Amino acid sequence: MFSSVALRTAACIILCACCASGQISQFPYEEHFDLSLQPPPGWELVGFTISSTTPRSTPSCLSATGNTQDRVARSPHLNLRDRIASVLVFYERRTSTAIRYRLSVSFIDDSSSFKLAVAHFDSIPVAGSYVERKCTIPGAQLTGYRGLRLVFAVLRDSTSSSGVLRIDDITLSTELQRDVAIRSVTAMTGMTSRDTVMVAVLLRNGGRESSPPSNVTVNTCQESGVLAQTLAPSLTPKDSLLVVLRIPPLPPGEHCLTCRITVDGDENPANDSLSVLLQVGYPSAAIVVSEIMFSPVREDEPEWIELHNPGPDTVDLSGFTISDNSSSKALLTSQRTVLSPGRLLLVSRSPDLPFVYQPIDVSVLVSAIPSLNNTTPDAVVLRDGSGRTIDSVWYHPDWSDPGVSIERVDWMLPAI
Repeated sequence: MFSSVALRTAACIILCACCASGQISQFPYEEHFDLSLQPPPGWELVGFTISSTTPRSTPSCLSATGNTQDRVARSPHLNLRDRIASVLVFYERRTSTAIRYRLSVSFIDDSSSFKLAVAHFDSIPVAGSYVERKCTIPGAQLTGYRGLRLVFAVLRDSTSSSGVLRIDDITLSTELQRDVAIRSVTAMTGMTSRDTVMVAVLLRNGGRESSPPSNVTVNTCQESGVLAQTLAPSLTPKDSLLVVLRIPPLPPGEHCLTCRITVDGDENPANDSLSVLLQVGYPSAAIVVSEIMFSPVREDEPEWIELHNPGPDTVDLSGFTISDNSSSKALLTSQRTVLSPGRLLLVSRSPDLPFVYQPIDVSVLVSAIPSLNNTTPDAVVLRDGSGRTIDSVWYHPDWSDPGVSIERVDWMLPAI
């Protein structure tokens, strides 16, 4: 609570509770002073003007120069219609000579002139620049009032400042009767193209009344059809609920999923949807390491790794990595490179590999694969673009003579 002296010497914003029916009942109430050099309908200005000089949003703003006389700007009556005022946001700009201005927010009962200070802004965070002023309105204090009126008042000050105060982009919000929102969406990680996808959706009723049952859906961001849906039960005011939906397996790659909630009478559709990105990987053994040449003896023969697609699906190798027993990973390729079912692919650091083995009926991919150890045990680990291990092979140099590769006998058996 502030003293009467402080309130009299303040540049303040006053919220007046009005018994008469309001002229405006659409909320959130917004005023951007878009009528060039003309007061908006219903506004009363004394000592304030509508100025085109330095508005926050063109073409105009509310402006007052100097504090040698009382200056007041009153908004139209705002009819709450059983709503409760919630948050007042506006932007103000003061020049460096206007540092003695103070802004406060007060409520006034028209019969008793009761005042309740909500916030004070004594200092100027950035002189000569617009700053956001956000006031949380204690709604319980307004219960029973049918209307509000915003009053910007610059009162006289002994400093006789010639500074300029500018106000722009005013928004007054109210608590909604019915507002069920999606607060978060979480998709389980580590999914493969064989797994059912679990999506958790957090709902919250931010309205003042209980909500009816709501329909929750998940579909792709491209609106290609509903993947899953469920009916969420009624929520009491300020209550939350976690809903889990199950989506059939998705193909490998990145997927954008959008969750939506549909509630009869919802007053805030802006928070009724939320999207999430999901990376779906390939299942284990979608590609296997089928053969390794780790100890070539010919000078023109490089090390190489053979990959095999034993499954029924074509696999895109872009983003795949290969590593040895160390933690470093080498990108296999960044370009789209597909390996069809039943096909083989040789991977080597050398582009001369096709000329070493002539004729050769296997595709060759030149990639900066790690050097394979031929004196101590080592491993070859293949991962997809999501980092999931697709296959891995451990080997010992004693398993083969120099110049002889080691080959996997059965794709279905683990190799490490």
